[in-house]
Amino acid sequence: MFIEQMFPFINESVRVHQLPEGGVLEIDYLRDNVSISDFEYLDLNKTAYELCMRMDGQKTAEQILAEQCAVYDESPEDHKDWYYDMLNMLLNKQVIQLGNQAGRHTITTSGSNEFPMPLHATFELTHRCNLKCAHCYLESSPEALGTVPIEQFKKTADMLFDNGVLTCEITGGEIFVHPNANEILDYVCKKFKKVAVLTNGTLMRKESLELLKAYKQKIIVGISLDSVNSEVHDSFRGRKGSFAQTCKTIKLLSDHGIFVRVAMSVFEKNMWEIHDMARKVRDLGAKAFSYNWVDDFGRGRDIIHPTKDAEQHRKFMAYEQHVIDEFSDLIPIIPYERKRAANCGAGWKSIVISPFGEVRPCALFPKEFSLGNIFHDSYESIFNSPLVHKLWQAQAPRFSEHCMKDKCPFSGYCGGCYLKGLNSNKYHRKNICSWAKNEQLEDVVQLI
Repeated sequence: MFIEQMFPFINESVRVHQLPEGGVLEIDYLRDNVSISDFEYLDLNKTAYELCMRMDGQKTAEQILAEQCAVYDESPEDHKDWYYDMLNMLLNKQVIQLGNQAGRHTITTSGSNEFPMPLHATFELTHRCNLKCAHCYLESSPEALGTVPIEQFKKTADMLFDNGVLTCEITGGEIFVHPNANEILDYVCKKFKKVAVLTNGTLMRKESLELLKAYKQKIIVGISLDSVNSEVHDSFRGRKGSFAQTCKTIKLLSDHGIFVRVAMSVFEKNMWEIHDMARKVRDLGAKAFSYNWVDDFGRGRDIIHPTKDAEQHRKFMAYEQHVIDEFSDLIPIIPYERKRAANCGAGWKSIVISPFGEVRPCALFPKEFSLGNIFHDSYESIFNSPLVHKLWQAQAPRFSEHCMKDKCPFSGYCGGCYLKGLNSNKYHRKNICSWAKNEQLEDVVQLI
């Protein structure tokens, strides 16, 4: 029997996450032993989503295409090549099966066609930290308040999973100062398909190590290391001895086959150490290395960006390219063309949840900026709000036709980040820029 005459239906192991424009296929969403390398999302444009939602086993592949084309007054003959290519791709990825006869199969869904619901969540388990880092956007410290109760955390994690979230990060503060850190780690690894654990690496204990080993197929551990010089790192992190302990943890986890990504915060004192740091990271056994300039949020506002000097910037760019070329296997680079999206998805595709339940678009947004409280507010009231719709529809600077990037002195600062675009308007400009005006974000600027 040819594929045209067979009855395609979505596998029960696949969930279709609905979005206002298209959707996402969550493959093997119920399997708890899917490795990071095997776990996969498939983005669907509006047409592909509508076709998939017709695949319930009741109509042949040929009938599905004909019905879809009839809606838009199109000829099936004009679309059959890419349509059957798509069916074969979905078949190879085990998204669909083909029946020999008609039968009713339920399509499992999450999300909504009316408003965006996130696919990724970052949990700030606590705002407390055993360190007091010079650049911390949260201004965390041993004295900081805010720790999520374990039962509230589990309830929230369940709700997020049921509504489409399959990947998560747990962070702080420092997660391992949370009294139930290991119980939470075990819970998220059983619940979610891909888990990132962000830590400063100074509080690793045997029980935590055993959990990370047990779930290493779905875990990435992000550890901060800011200098090859112990004195520079310890001073920046606010505690003597933190460099040695962090390096020990990176090597320990790496030796046990756990994927470790080392992150470096770049500032004036360490900007010429990136090459040496990449070598250090490789020697410690980590699998990935990333670095970013300290952002001007939280305590980072007090740190001066040295590359504002044009000649210094030129020299650094050449130096940086040399490092990237030499350590291309260690430093992940996203091709520029893959970044060309309306925006990064902060606030609608991914969210951050504070220990108090306040939802922010991303970690760098001020603690006072809230889309709603997920402990108390309904899911719909948060994500179907005018503010979330505005963030979803906004074009980020650089990619917006309203951004005067070729003439704007802040173009390099904002880049493709809408938070930095908002921040530049709030703190660095005398007047609201054309991007913020035309994207209708003037009221959001005032919330930053």
